[in-house]
Amino acid sequence: MNDTSHISLTPLLKWDSFEVNCKYNLQLDTSENFTTPLIDTSGIDTIQYQIRGSLLKSRTNYYWRVAAVDSNSVSAWSNVYKFTTGLFPVLITPAENATINTDTETTFIWKDMNFASGFRIQISLDSLFSITFIDRDNITATQMQFPINTFKTDSTYYWRVLAHLGSNDSSDWSTPWKFKDTTIISGIEQDKNITLTKFGICQNYPNPFNPSTNIKFDIPKELNVKITVYNILGKEVAIILNKELRTGSYEVNFDANNLASGIYFYRIQAGDFISVKKMILIK
Repeated sequence: MNDTSHISLTPLLKWDSFEVNCKYNLQLDTSENFTTPLIDTSGIDTIQYQIRGSLLKSRTNYYWRVAAVDSNSVSAWSNVYKFTTGLFPVLITPAENATINTDTETTFIWKDMNFASGFRIQISLDSLFSITFIDRDNITATQMQFPINTFKTDSTYYWRVLAHLGSNDSSDWSTPWKFKDTTIISGIEQDKNITLTKFGICQNYPNPFNPSTNIKFDIPKELNVKITVYNILGKEVAIILNKELRTGSYEVNFDANNLASGIYFYRIQAGDFISVKKMILIK
């Protein structure tokens, strides 16, 4: 589209195909007269051109045009198109289309900006940010850390950052990047083909065991599930699981290789549901 604004500093320029087997020349400049083009390239064999690096500047008007070239001639230049770059923070991590593991803390990082007095970060489940999942303002650092299990497994999120420039001005929002929590919990399997109406947890098997055993449990609705192991004295010795899970029947493997032989208890808590069972480790 022509005369668009808030464009990134690394835009992808596209145009319609002129004819089969032709190539293209492209010019880009801050002047629509193209007296000293910033980009003046030829032999482009696609109908798009990716601008990279730090060539463009923020809040600046740019003009560009293309011409078709075949083996015999060069066409006239196309109509001149204009766009205006925005001013916004550059995101670093999580990268675009990244996958994260929220069994650990998740850190969002972006580049600092000249004259920035603070930043605002938004995270949403939709790319239009009609409803924000997280909205934190007046961040003085260039990063923000969120605790484990902040994000739901198999969910896609979008994030963006805005900079405050003094007391009366702010940057544009950065181009949103999306990421997905695809956390894989070691040793856990889900059966999605079962319709559940109540909580349940089975006796571990095998029992006695050495050094690992399996625990099955059912949850009828989406909840955070925590399974903790205690020794005979009631001391916590392991956390098998601490994760928000969807409705389903699950089986988790517990490896007690670092524990001594003895009697242990495993406790599951999912919302108001709590259950404790005994297991025996024999080495």
